[in-house]
Amino acid sequence: MTEETHNAAMSGSIGIVMSIGVSAILGWFLLLGLLFSIQDYDTTVASPTGQPVTQIFLDTVGQNGAIVLMVRRHARKNQRHII
Repeated sequence: MTEETHNAAMSGSIGIVMSIGVSAILGWFLLLGLLFSIQDYDTTVASPTGQPVTQIFLDTVGQNGAIVLMVRRHARKNQRHII
């Protein structure tokens, strides 16, 4: 993957470490956003959907918005497996 870059030994390593760091920071913000969106903890944990994240989406954006977000999330997850 890094064979054709300048200084491949260092560039590849730096790219991998930076991608891990950026993913950790963005993941932290995602978690904070989800945590601050919880409206009722007990309802979220004991969700009839069985998925707390889905319940958070339902509580914050309603049924239609939650469907859109979950389809988008599912499509992105499947896209990563294809590549």
